[in-house]
Amino acid sequence: MDGTEVFLVKEGKAHFLYLAQTQPPRQHYLRYHLKTGKRDLDVFPRFQGSRISIRGLDGFFATRPSEPGSTLYCVGREETEARLACLASDDNGRTWQDHALSEKVENPYAIGGAREPAGDGSIIGSFTDQVAPTTESGGGAKVYFFKIPGGRRPAAGGRPLRIAPRYMGAPASAWVAGDRPDAGQCPFPDAPLSQTSSGSLDPSEGAGEKYPWPEICS
Repeated sequence: MDGTEVFLVKEGKAHFLYLAQTQPPRQHYLRYHLKTGKRDLDVFPRFQGSRISIRGLDGFFATRPSEPGSTLYCVGREETEARLACLASDDNGRTWQDHALSEKVENPYAIGGAREPAGDGSIIGSFTDQVAPTTESGGGAKVYFFKIPGGRRPAAGGRPLRIAPRYMGAPASAWVAGDRPDAGQCPFPDAPLSQTSSGSLDPSEGAGEKYPWPEICS
C-alpha cells in the first residue's frame, strides 16, 4: 500500500489501513488518538460494513478534514471478488457502513485517489486493471478513473451505490442500483467517445479507437 494514501488524520484521530500477509491474510484498520499516541481501534481480520469487506494492498481514505462530523470514506478492493469497494463512516471510524461497489473487473490494483472529496462531494480516484502479463499475446493493463457520489447514501439495509469505472480518463459516475434517470438526465452520452492521436476524449475530434460506455440508462 501507498502509506501516504492509507494514512489520514481527522479530528484528532489518525486512520491507517494495511494487509498482514499471513496465512490466512488479515486486513487491519487502525485508529490512533493523536494526543495520547495510543491505539484506540484495531479492526481485524476483516474490515467491513454490513455486506462489503475491503482487503488488499491498495486503497485510500477521503474526507473533508476541515469540516467536523464530515463522512470518512475508505476505497479499496473488495475481499471476495475483483471489484472496487467503498465503505463510509459517520463517527470518525468507530463504525462503518456499505457505500459503493463496482461490477467485476479483471484484476484491479494500484487503487488510489484524492484525499479530499471534490467540490460536489464526489470521491474520485483511479486504478490499473491488469488483464494479463505484458509478456503474453494480448496482455497488458488499462488505467481507469472512477467517481463515487459522496453527498447521498444508500438506504439503510439497501443496496450500495454502484461504481462505474471509465477507461482512459473519461469521467465516471455512480448510482443506486435500480435507479434509471430520465433521458435528459442520463450521465452517459449515446455514442462512445473516441480517443484521438492527440489523447483527447472528445467524440467530435477525429477518428480513433472507441471504448463503449456502460449501458445503464436504458
